[in-house]
Amino acid sequence: MKAALVALPLLGLASSLLAWRGEMWRHLAETQLGEIVANTVLLLLGVGFGTIVIGTATAWLVTMHRFPLSRAQMCVIQRVKNSPAGKGIDIASA
Repeated sequence: MKAALVALPLLGLASSLLAWRGEMWRHLAETQLGEIVANTVLLLLGVGFGTIVIGTATAWLVTMHRFPLSRAQMCVIQRVKNSPAGKGIDIASA
């Protein structure tokens, strides 16, 4: 029942794709399409730039600094890796 409620908007969207709406697309292209594409490109560039900056900064922090409890965490990881349940786990060692 819950899955049907979640799928209902998706089914409505899929059914609207099957109907011909040439006038609607022409209207959108004439009035809003340029702004929508510009916003999409701006969002794409902003997210990409933010990901690069934050990802690079956090990667540098992790590799250059020794954080508290990092040795304890590695001991726990090694214990899990050497346990019978963790025999198939491939964890990169520090």
